[in-house]
Amino acid sequence: MSGAGLGVIRRQGMAAWVRTALNAPEPPPDLPAVPCQPLPSASELTRLLAGLVVTLVEEPVHA
Repeated sequence: MSGAGLGVIRRQGMAAWVRTALNAPEPPPDLPAVPCQPLPSASELTRLLAGLVVTLVEEPVHA
């Protein structure tokens, strides 16, 4: 239990908490699922990270 529910139960007791819960508005409906792109494979991630490391090593250091 967290947030306002915990405060109600501590200040006003269990009966007030039940009344609050019964009068609470309905939660919004779930949003439709959004298709996401598949995750890159481990080898693709390895190549990407290796490319970043090589790029960082090759860049001149500015003081």
